[in-house]
Amino acid sequence: MLAALDATLFPDARTRRFDMNWRDGIALSQMDDMAGGFHRIVFDPVGIFAYGFDKTAQISPWRVNPREHWPSLLSEIPSALEHYLQEPSFHFNGFFDVTTCLWNLTESGSWETSRVELPAGKNPDGAEYVFDLLHGDLTPASYVDWIEFMTGIRPNLDAVSVMFSSTEIDMKVINALNSHVTLDMINTALETTGFVAFQ
Repeated sequence: MLAALDATLFPDARTRRFDMNWRDGIALSQMDDMAGGFHRIVFDPVGIFAYGFDKTAQISPWRVNPREHWPSLLSEIPSALEHYLQEPSFHFNGFFDVTTCLWNLTESGSWETSRVELPAGKNPDGAEYVFDLLHGDLTPASYVDWIEFMTGIRPNLDAVSVMFSSTEIDMKVINALNSHVTLDMINTALETTGFVAFQ
């Protein structure tokens, strides 16, 4: 839903993407701020694998040369999800950049992380930043407030509420969010997120 909103509001400057068919039976959510912060969330039948990278985090692998992961950060990832550390599309110049990592195995149903000793300070692993809107209970109103704070643009609350509640939208909803887009401009992006748009 966040990726669909992003595609509608900012079709030429998207920071969020969701591909429900990234791999056979596997979906991928992505955020990339284009300034050194991102997250990836893999929805695999065996569980959810999520990681993020904040270049300004105290535990960034870029704190040393050559890059090096913070001690124990990736030490307890379950074997069923460990192969994602080797996913080529998750590598930058042959290295898996990460400052925060968590997972939720389907069989356990609970979120877990490796036991890591983090340095003192605010948000040392960057998790609060790279998972920004995923913290807490996001509502249409809080989303509108966040977008206004970040961009100076205040989206139409009624249209945002429709996209929070339904994956079927029409041009009335789309143009209430962005009067400059056509269905042809954003339809492919919407389809990858699972949204269906009508004229």
